Amino acid sequence: MLTDPPKVKKPYCLIGVSIFAGAIIIALFLWNGYFHEDGYVRIKTETFEIIGRRLMMQKGEYFTGIFYAHAPIFKLPIKAPPLQGIIDATIWSDGCPNARNLGIGQFCTRLNVYRCGPPENDTLYPVLVYFPGLDFSWQNNAHLDPAVIIPKIACNGLVFVTADYRVGPYGFFTTHDDIAPGNLGLYDTKAALEWVHENIVYFGGNPSQVTVMGSRLGADLVSLLSLQPETAQLFQQSILISGSAFVPSLIVDGAREESAMKKVFDPSKEFAVEIECATADRWAKGINDSSAIFECIRDLKDRRIPIAEAVKRMNPRAWIKWPLFVDGKLVKNSSENIQITHKTMPTLIGLCPANMARKVNLRKEDIFSRLDIVQDLWNLNRSDIYFTHYADLLSDFKTIGTEESKQTQLTALVNQVYQDVLQIGPLLKESYGRAAQGDKVYVFDYSFLQSENRLKRDSALREKRENRINEPCGLDVLFNKARQEFDESLADKMAEILTNFVVKSDPTPRKSVKNSVTWPAFSLATEYYLHIRSSETSFDSITLRQLPYRESAEFWLCELPKKYGKADLCKELSNMNAENE
Repeated sequence: MLTDPPKVKKPYCLIGVSIFAGAIIIALFLWNGYFHEDGYVRIKTETFEIIGRRLMMQKGEYFTGIFYAHAPIFKLPIKAPPLQGIIDATIWSDGCPNARNLGIGQFCTRLNVYRCGPPENDTLYPVLVYFPGLDFSWQNNAHLDPAVIIPKIACNGLVFVTADYRVGPYGFFTTHDDIAPGNLGLYDTKAALEWVHENIVYFGGNPSQVTVMGSRLGADLVSLLSLQPETAQLFQQSILISGSAFVPSLIVDGAREESAMKKVFDPSKEFAVEIECATADRWAKGINDSSAIFECIRDLKDRRIPIAEAVKRMNPRAWIKWPLFVDGKLVKNSSENIQITHKTMPTLIGLCPANMARKVNLRKEDIFSRLDIVQDLWNLNRSDIYFTHYADLLSDFKTIGTEESKQTQLTALVNQVYQDVLQIGPLLKESYGRAAQGDKVYVFDYSFLQSENRLKRDSALREKRENRINEPCGLDVLFNKARQEFDESLADKMAEILTNFVVKSDPTPRKSVKNSVTWPAFSLATEYYLHIRSSETSFDSITLRQLPYRESAEFWLCELPKKYGKADLCKELSNMNAENE
């Protein structure tokens, strides 16, 4: 007789495993939507179709690796052909050549477009173009996490663009002639803006409402472009974060022979000599030897390029950036001769001096050798006032205090020199100069504990996760996933400031219970600026202050212009000093 089989207890553990496995499969299916039809977004016109990606868990579309120019090695960029055919904009580019990846070819000049979604009712949105402060030795791409940047920036009513450009020797090496003309990174940014002007309308962006933002080197280049009539027409507003065309070492005048004769520090010469493509004597010969030098450097395929770059950076004089050179075209004047003589455009300026300071303990005997760097920064055979100004500060503590206190003060002086030279002084000149011509200028400074970002950067290097951890002025927090609640608060505030300026030409943060601040434009009559403060554990406050960096302002706005016979702002500055004492 047949009987029922014995009852077996249900393997609940196996059921749980099955449910978990099913959830994993569903999650993978959703994730793989990026690579299937539902994860794609297409923009179609009569002549081309461009394919991008769509965020799966929130609103957002992004198009990556779009080719905006052909960039032959050590040559000026060549404009990309008009968009046509089917364009795959779903793959991130490698960025331009850097010490970690020299194998990138001549098609590195690419950009990325982020938007919340297609425009509604044919409405075109304001555009924000961002040139980050790229670093040849560590990071050289303009990638931002779409899941972070789209909700924070793009979904506040704009189209966001980031662009790669050449840096280091690939962006600024020059033989001081047409063989290797130099200034390539600058011309790359111009080419990117021309592409945006012609094509951003296809992505829902308004080419007549473009704001260009740069940080560090990117800000140096944006500042210079905004002062040139032939490029200023490509955008209507600028945002300068920790950079300015007025940095004394940024633009150098003089041909190769003149540089050698005047003993000006020339990174191109040092680089060519280090990789054994030139000698100091050959370098001084001029154009007849330029072709041989160019061909030697162009054909290098080994590790000598990043090694030479590293050696140059370790040289005490390597604090000097790869400079731009006056070419009579896009670069018409050296840094010390740049003048703001006409109204330009609304500008948002961010000073973040803590980012510029190399907070290291220096031996007493190293201080004067470090101050020699300041000499090189300004070619002091013409500009000795720079050196004497900062050297005089040494007299205050040469014989006072303990050895430890002297050491602390000496280190503070060197940090002050770096801050003043590379950021505070140039940005003060930029702020006052633009305001004097009637430009609408907003100035903020951002203070934080330097150790906070260094710890994050070290962590990022180990984990290879956070992509823009070295950006200044809170951009590092804005461009990465927040780890703590106060990070999120700071990111929201920075996003609010930037997007308000882009969309409304007014960055005034919305009033909140904690920070109720109305932020007026900077002017010679009021000199108001916004102070943003955060620490390792909290986003502390936003306050309105007056007359930023008074001591530095007096030197950069009064003494230096008089030295060079330029118009100064001493009268206005003196009036403000009297009112605030």
